[in-house]
Amino acid sequence: MVKSLLVAGIVFGSVASAWAQSGPQAGYVVPVAGDTIKGIIDLGRDQRNAQLCYFRPGKGAEEVIYNPRQLKAYGTSDIQFESHSLPKAVAAEDTLSRAFLENVVRGPLSLYYMHNGEQERYFVAGYRPGELTELRIRTQQINRGAQSFLAVERGYRDTLANAVKTCPKASKQVPNLAFRMKDIERVVRAYNSCANPNDGAAGQLSAKRRSHLAVAPMVAVGVANRLTMGNGKANEPYNDTYQGNTYLAGGISLLYVPGLRGSGFSVQTGLMYERNRRFAKEYSYGSVTVAASALAVDYVQLPLFARYSFGHGLVRPYAEAGGALRVVTKLREDSYGNIYSSGRLLGGHNWGGASLGAGAGLSIGRSEGRQVQLGVRAEQGGGPSPYLAGSILESITVHASFPLNK
Repeated sequence: MVKSLLVAGIVFGSVASAWAQSGPQAGYVVPVAGDTIKGIIDLGRDQRNAQLCYFRPGKGAEEVIYNPRQLKAYGTSDIQFESHSLPKAVAAEDTLSRAFLENVVRGPLSLYYMHNGEQERYFVAGYRPGELTELRIRTQQINRGAQSFLAVERGYRDTLANAVKTCPKASKQVPNLAFRMKDIERVVRAYNSCANPNDGAAGQLSAKRRSHLAVAPMVAVGVANRLTMGNGKANEPYNDTYQGNTYLAGGISLLYVPGLRGSGFSVQTGLMYERNRRFAKEYSYGSVTVAASALAVDYVQLPLFARYSFGHGLVRPYAEAGGALRVVTKLREDSYGNIYSSGRLLGGHNWGGASLGAGAGLSIGRSEGRQVQLGVRAEQGGGPSPYLAGSILESITVHASFPLNK
């Protein structure tokens, strides 16, 4: 069951980043004629956002679909779009004369982004007065006899070099500039800090676009704890299933959110210490105990889970899938005894093991602030016994974490 959930989680997580900004959330529209209207924006994927705006004036209201000729702008607290006429070259290629462009940087030199089809496009405003200029890159396949190769024309570097030539700080970044949003944004912001030195935030990457790492103390309670040794048929201590105790774990959780702070996709890792995971069993004949066995193990755990949160409210449910590595730090108890002898159940043991798991939970709090994480997680993996068919360690834990940083 856990493995099936893991496979589903991996498939789900692989497309999660493409939907990182999607879903209904509080926002606004600015009609061509009229005042700003607040309501709910239903964001889609980049291509749809460039062409259509889905808007509800309220939760119970009917949805209205706007095109770029009907609005000046729309957006949410995390992302803003403006309606612009596209340069003729772009319009000719895409059959679009007007589109909603995402505003990445606003200032003396403004940067805009659009994704249409399979290509990312970037535009700057303020370089040529009254004009929107595209930062262009062309890729062409050239065939010479039996050989073929790709030629890349990086026209965006020439355009930016001319646009920021009065700012040495920005100019020196252009020659090797990659065609990526964060790199282009960094150059534009560097130029704006030169053009407007009194604006302390002009040269900083916007908070919404910085990847975020939340560091949080984490506590967990193992509410289900089971060890299956060998084939688990209970015909001898090495082939049996041992129900374990409730145990505690604690440590540090690291939650990494790439891209927008409000994105749904994240990765959780960290370092946890599981103390006294104990497994014991008595074998009786009538009212007489003829044998007993016990194990108690301490583990250091390194989890790695892909997580996807749904919605954009104060309480956001999430699903996760991934795995963990465990290292035995101490065998607190290892005993086996019967009416004839006593000794160790294992003697030797595995020093570590890997597990697969899946879970669900809630993120509570605003995306731009501290978010409390409450969840439940099921895992299955290798146990400490190296004998016969080895051993399987299973657990269900309830965990909570509260971040130290925003």
